[in-house]
Amino acid sequence: MENIKITEYKCLQSEIAERGKILHNIINLSIILLFISLIIFIALIILNIPENIIILYLLLLPPIFAFLNFNYQANGHTLEVALKYTQHLFEDSWRPFYMKKKKKYLLIAFAKVLPMLLPLLIPLCLYSRIGAYKPLFFFDIVLGFMVAANYLYKVEYSNEC
Repeated sequence: MENIKITEYKCLQSEIAERGKILHNIINLSIILLFISLIIFIALIILNIPENIIILYLLLLPPIFAFLNFNYQANGHTLEVALKYTQHLFEDSWRPFYMKKKKKYLLIAFAKVLPMLLPLLIPLCLYSRIGAYKPLFFFDIVLGFMVAANYLYKVEYSNEC
């Protein structure tokens, strides 16, 4: 029986490592995109581009970051399920160790996804200036709520452990 557990663990090990790499790549991509977006925003201001074009540019950013969030969440969920299964395989030795080390909430966990979440707040800052871009504004708001609701799996997973 122990050999079967070790074999299953080895099979999941590469999946876990790959998902971890994907999560870190998504975070890195978000940071790079946020930095590039900021440079473009500053350039638009310096070049005296009309305000309505700048608002359109800013309202087009949240969907990009929302989809990065969805990708991050899907890969994170798969990773956590695989990890939970490996915990199940080694329940007798894992559970006591984990319960001593577990922290319910980690600020660093929130901070690492902040570059993906901040652009989702842009529509709220532009509410008084959206003008003709109301459909795009509401689309951004809906995506923001979807991203927030999707992070509920983290709370469910945390309560299971």
